[in-house]
Amino acid sequence: MSGSWEPYVLAVGAVLGVLIRARYTSGQPTIGRETGQDCFIAAVLAMVWTVPFSIDLPALGTIAWPPFQFPDKMALPIRGALMALMASLFIGVLKKILLRFPEMFERVTGTPAPKNGGGK
Repeated sequence: MSGSWEPYVLAVGAVLGVLIRARYTSGQPTIGRETGQDCFIAAVLAMVWTVPFSIDLPALGTIAWPPFQFPDKMALPIRGALMALMASLFIGVLKKILLRFPEMFERVTGTPAPKNGGGK
């Protein structure tokens, strides 16, 4: 039963994590285009987290996804909370990388890059 609900619980947890990040730790508005894009990316990350696969690249070797899996005995709310943390950290790191290149940030997100680096 928990297997069928897992992608949805992880997606909700990821979206909540991004919303909490937007509200409390970043300078972006909680309701807006940028936050909506962040929520979409986090939800896709959470949904794809439940689909394990591996790719064999000759130059790099075998790359497995996801990098780690949650234990089967772990409760779904705990998995959702951990995904909230991982999604907010992932979005934060992705934004820090994009903010080093303001032109690319504006092209990817469709919003102007913050002048103060995005932090409060």
